[in-house]
Amino acid sequence: MSEATRRSAELSRRILYGDKGITLALEQNRSLKIGWPGGEAKPRSGDLGFAPGLPADLTMRYLGVPGSFSFALNQANVSIEGSARSFIGAWMKGGKISIEGNAETALGYAMQGGVLTIEGDASGDTGLSMEGGRIQIMGSAGPNIGNSMQGGMILVKGSVGANPGINMQGGCVLINGKAPRPGPGAMLAPSGEWLEQLDDELREEFADAVALVPSDGERLPSRTPLPVTGDWTSILPVCNDQAPRRQPDGVDTITLIEGIGDRPPLGLRASIILANGKPGHGGPVLDHNHSEPRICTLTPDQLREPDSNAEVLLNLNLLPSLDDEALDGLIALLQSQTKEDRRIILVGGVGDLPLLQRTAERGCIHAGALDMRDAEGRPATSLLPLLGRTAAAFSEEDIPFGAWLPWTVRPEDILTIAASGGAFAVGEVEGEVDLFAMDLRRKLLETGARALNELDRSHLRAADAATANLTGLRLAGYERPMPHWLRGGS
Repeated sequence: MSEATRRSAELSRRILYGDKGITLALEQNRSLKIGWPGGEAKPRSGDLGFAPGLPADLTMRYLGVPGSFSFALNQANVSIEGSARSFIGAWMKGGKISIEGNAETALGYAMQGGVLTIEGDASGDTGLSMEGGRIQIMGSAGPNIGNSMQGGMILVKGSVGANPGINMQGGCVLINGKAPRPGPGAMLAPSGEWLEQLDDELREEFADAVALVPSDGERLPSRTPLPVTGDWTSILPVCNDQAPRRQPDGVDTITLIEGIGDRPPLGLRASIILANGKPGHGGPVLDHNHSEPRICTLTPDQLREPDSNAEVLLNLNLLPSLDDEALDGLIALLQSQTKEDRRIILVGGVGDLPLLQRTAERGCIHAGALDMRDAEGRPATSLLPLLGRTAAAFSEEDIPFGAWLPWTVRPEDILTIAASGGAFAVGEVEGEVDLFAMDLRRKLLETGARALNELDRSHLRAADAATANLTGLRLAGYERPMPHWLRGGS
């Protein structure tokens, strides 16, 4: 874990679980102050994913600028004496958060209740996927306010940026200042019925406001990831300079994901995480209650009731767009929800690979995978060089990298990933995973190797010229790469 992420998670744990944190503040019925060590004001900065899930009876004062995804799942009364970074108050359930300064992107993301107040300005995507509660902005707001909003109310004293209410499904945005043309899915409407839900002071303040509500018009379609086309059946695992091992022999088909603290490494016996199916000795099944080890996809339900015994698969395709700090903030949030670290497996599509690599370089994750279900429609074989380059970058950090395959995984696919420098697959297998594991052992012996990490690109051949052109692999029979690949080697 990066130093900033680790420091943030440890601070949150001291607040959430330490003797002098929430417990003492509630026992003494006093406010918990962050940023006043020894009573002296010392503004804080860079606390990522700080203090998720604060309880309803708590009051907290925070001096400084909290980092991304701070005060998520909040139910407490929080006062931030400063500005704030992105995704503050995400998944907020109740209570109040007040921000004296400005707030950055996606304030109140997917919040369900409570009140968020910003004395300054708010950046873009305020109230993104908001379900309930209220956001009050005393200054102006950036573009896309109320983006994909499903419920709740946003009050803006100043003006708003372009595309307000884009893809609104429910709720209302009241705007006192200048309002440009509503975005697709939104329209202007009388504010009367919404004003009735406010107290007298706010009703008077927003008496002349315009209301932005969902329309019956067309909305922008949701993003639909394009998977790869084809598969890897035209890639052949073969012997290199050793003959196949014809008799039974011991082999190593295990991929290890590093241990944490006193916990042993997580072993994938057949180098696969099953997307579904029945748990067996060959590998864990994603999101299966009886799988050992347990690996759970991050969902809102998992956030609200974290499982300290489960590793976390973080799929970027299930989240809004995140920059590096926001992703680190989300990871710090996840780690601080439990007293001990959990392994984080980060999965992203072709367009997410630079972010995955940077996150691995910062040491924030324990494994990564290319999601070939989100591959811009590219041919499956064309992603092999990209998989290899990314796996090489991950290996420099001693972090395993794999691929989520959208077709039924064959033992040959595991060999292909390993020969390309990868470590494991995510996907479905045909039949029992234990039988798959035994078949993998036999196929590995056919290459002359006894361990997956003994394989490299010289153990692969392209079955046809098209595959050789796209992958740079040696063409079977020709036994060399196609001429245009020779400059870069084989």
